[in-house]
Amino acid sequence: MKYNVDSAISRRHSQHKISPSSHPAKFRHLKKHFEASIRAIHESMQMTYLTKPCQVISSLPVLYAQAAALNDHFKGKVKDLSMNLDCTPCVSSVKKKDRAIEKLYRSYYGNAARLLDLVRALISFETLSGLHACLEKIKEDPTIGVVGFKNRFKLENNSSSAGYRNIALNIIIVDDVTIAHGTSRHICELQLGIKRLDDLRSEEGHKHYVEWRDMIGE
Repeated sequence: MKYNVDSAISRRHSQHKISPSSHPAKFRHLKKHFEASIRAIHESMQMTYLTKPCQVISSLPVLYAQAAALNDHFKGKVKDLSMNLDCTPCVSSVKKKDRAIEKLYRSYYGNAARLLDLVRALISFETLSGLHACLEKIKEDPTIGVVGFKNRFKLENNSSSAGYRNIALNIIIVDDVTIAHGTSRHICELQLGIKRLDDLRSEEGHKHYVEWRDMIGE
């Protein structure tokens, strides 16, 4: 699914009959605003990572123990980030062991430290401005550390995103709870998406994505 600004705006406003042909001035304004929002999101998270993030330990049983201890607290953090924003948070259960082991040996050569999504969540926003506001909240939260960032809205990420359009963050939560439980350095995955795009992902479509991901060894 190649991302296209014109088609995305057309879909978003089809119920209002706003299209390039019927309302060219309005459409140009929306397109300009849309592209400006994408730039603002990218600029707000300008980071350079010399190496890919990894967990500090490589023991799969210990990582799963950490994930089990952290997941409920992570849910609370995601809920806090979603507060007062027009969005829908979705926190998954800890990643299934069979999928993690499959990914571990096919993609990571047995190095469990590269499993960064045992604890994961998605927040779907109604607008890009809402997504941007959430990024600002993350930047301002002293208990959240961002150790990895991928902007899948950028067209140059087409080959690795398979059409998925979101912001993928690798984060750690450092507060009294995680320090006490020994999970303050456990890396989690937080995806920030746009609801109208996220809603296009069907169960069948995800199945095809998993098949494609398996073929390329990710």
